[in-house]
This record gives sequence, C-alpha cells and structure tokens, in this order.
Amino acid sequence: ECFACTACVSSCPKSCIRMVKDEEGFAYPVIDEVNCISCHLCERVCPVEHPNYSNAKTPETYAVLLKDVEERKKSSSGGAFYAIASFVLKKCGIVIGSTMDKNLQVRHIAIESLDELYKLRGSKYVQSDLGDVFSKIRQALKDNRWCYFVGTGCQVAGLKSFLGKDYPTLITSDLVCHGVPSQKLFDQHISYLEEKYHD
Repeated sequence: ECFACTACVSSCPKSCIRMVKDEEGFAYPVIDEVNCISCHLCERVCPVEHPNYSNAKTPETYAVLLKDVEERKKSSSGGAFYAIASFVLKKCGIVIGSTMDKNLQVRHIAIESLDELYKLRGSKYVQSDLGDVFSKIRQALKDNRWCYFVGTGCQVAGLKSFLGKDYPTLITSDLVCHGVPSQKLFDQHISYLEEKYHD
C-alpha cells in the first residue's frame, strides 16, 4: 500500500532505506537489512501504517482568484499557489514544490526567491521524486523559517508524519489526486511521440 512519500527514507537514522523503482517505474522503499538497527522509526512515521484523521472534519472552503491578472494567466487554476508562495518568500521563507527539469524529469525542489517561482508553477501529472526535501523542510522549520510545501495528499501526509508535530510556520497545499503515473510511463510516452513525429 506504499505511496512513496519517503517519510521512512528521511527518518532512518542509519540511512539504510532507499527508494527503488519497480518494473512499472514506481518507487518503493527497500531496507538494507545488514545496516538496519531495528529501531522501527520507519514504521512509526509511515502514514499508511499510522494514518492521521485529525483533520477529517469538513473544512472551511474558499474559492480563490488572484487579483493580479497577469500573474493569474501564468497560473493553473486561479493563482492560489502564487499568492501563498509569494507571502512565504516575502517572509524569507522557502517554497517546496515539483519542477520539470530540461530532461523532463519531475522532482521536488526548494526555492527561496520570487525569481525562481516560475520553476514550480503549472501542473505536472507524474510521480515526483521527493529527494531530501523533508529533511530540508525540518531544518528550515527548526530555524524558525516559513515553509510552504505543495504536493499530492500522500506527500503532504508523509511530510506531516515525518515532522511528527505541527509548526506555526508551515503551510501545506495538497492537490486533489486520483493517482499519478510513473516517470517511466511518461518517458515512454515521450519516446512514442518522438518516434511518431520524428522530432
């Protein structure tokens, strides 16, 4: 039932868990049994093993439309991300979200300036590689910096489980998600299009 949130990888004190892709390209945690000290921290932070339903009540709901028309045109749906990210960056915080690099690989990165915000804008319908962003977020929060994390509901659940407590300077946004395709599937689709259009 793993959804590759990487909370276990980020929490391992011996760094003996790594994400390994299966035949379909989905990443799953694999434990190096030789170096594992059986602390079970990976199991304790797993949001699948220990789901948190504390926010299950019906939330207040808002419709958002960014007043800045030019910035709204660059946004996917109303500009809420831009508004929240701008707020956090103006407070010298960090914004963490997914980007697509020049090789069309999707991964999460942290940015610290409005000039970099374009990297995180727009939808990417592929499983994102989280890398070590959870650890970066924890350190920034310990340094009393504002952090804004955007990801799927599963990724947000993983981050919150990894952190283990609420922080007043943490803002998260999770996307309505029906599941994501793997990077491998996306790469195969790109190859298909390149072959079809000879470009």
